[in-house]
This record gives sequence, structure tokens and C-alpha cells, in this order.
Amino acid sequence: MNYPEPLVLGSGLLLTELDWAEGDGPAALRAKAEAARQAGHCLGRTEGETVLRCVPLLRNPQAAQARCAGPDDWVCDGWEATLSGRLAELTPLTRSLLQGDGHGPGTEVPTLYWVGERGRGLVTAALQRAVNLIGLSLTLRPGREGSAPFRFRAHGEGLMPPCRVALAEEAQGDGTGV
Repeated sequence: MNYPEPLVLGSGLLLTELDWAEGDGPAALRAKAEAARQAGHCLGRTEGETVLRCVPLLRNPQAAQARCAGPDDWVCDGWEATLSGRLAELTPLTRSLLQGDGHGPGTEVPTLYWVGERGRGLVTAALQRAVNLIGLSLTLRPGREGSAPFRFRAHGEGLMPPCRVALAEEAQGDGTGV
């Protein structure tokens, strides 16, 4: 089965809490993300490519009897979403969550948010019940800041995916939409 390409998000903030409403404009969302960062809910700033992938878990119960599966032959058992990338900045919360302290690999974050610039606006991605898959692996580069890869996975049951993505676009020109 061919799945769509993942959504490549870029640089932004990885947060464990965000007072987010889908109708928020970019200015309100930036302020809320900064407030969450100041309150200690930030895992860090991401650099480079941050990749979000959400794919359905499909099966064909008639596969043994059918010669050729049709579009109505598939059943969606759930969804798997992953968010991965590199953290360019580590916070005390990052070390606590990813390193150990009872929060190593397998630790579940109730909701994980990524917020960052993309195109003409601000993108917010949220994963429900995200599980830390790789712990903490710090890469130190001579003369530059260190970084740490991250990878979280979330599962959704039935037809509802465990992630949401929203774009808060900047207002254009004179407000006429042209």
C-alpha cells in the first residue's frame, strides 16, 4: 500500500503543554507557545527537518480468498503517528523526560506539541499519548552546539488519527484576500 509522503515541518518548539485553540491567529499562538516555554513545558528547540508521519493501519480480512483487493475490502484498525527530528536546545524537562529519572524510553506524554514557522504562517502539530522511543542520545560537535535526536510515536484506534495539524496564516495585504 502506498502512503502519502510525511509532512516535513522544519524548526520550531517541542512542547508538552499548550493552551491551543484551532482558531488562534499566529500572534496569539506565538504568545501561547512562548508562555508554555517560560512555564517550563518546553522540551527544546528543534533544528533542521522535523518530520510528522501519520498512517492508517489497514488490513484486508478477505486477503486469503480474494485474487485482487478492491477499495471496499480494507478495514482500518487504527493509526500510527510519529514525530521525529533533532533538538538543538535541551531543557531540564528534556533531560528528565528522555534520559531516565523514571521517564526514559517508553514514557508517555499525554499530548506533545510542535509549533513552528512554515510558509506564510505558524503550524501546530499535536500528538495524543505520544511515547518516547529512543531516550536521550546527545551529539556534541566541536565548536558548535550539541543536539539530540527525538522520536515519539502515538497510536489511535478506529478511524480517528492520534494527531492534529493546523496552520494559522498571517493576514495578507489590505485584508481583501487578493
